[in-house]
Amino acid sequence: MKFKIGFRKDGGGISNIFEGPNAIDFSQDEYRVYGEMFDKIKQRIMEVNGLSTLYFTAPTFVARTVGDLDWKPQDDHDEYW
Repeated sequence: MKFKIGFRKDGGGISNIFEGPNAIDFSQDEYRVYGEMFDKIKQRIMEVNGLSTLYFTAPTFVARTVGDLDWKPQDDHDEYW
């Protein structure tokens, strides 16, 4: 059995991207791009911190900033360290 769980938080709240009316069905190519992105993030973290090994735990969260320098978090889950 394959479980698909992935969450998105936006102005409408938190939703599982694999369920409901706006569910996403990723293609193999999209999964490949996602994996490549994670590899690049991992390599950059290792480089900046002088690490030879890095293990991500599950779940691993990735946040994208949109370039609004005036943006302020609206709740505790909007801010990451």
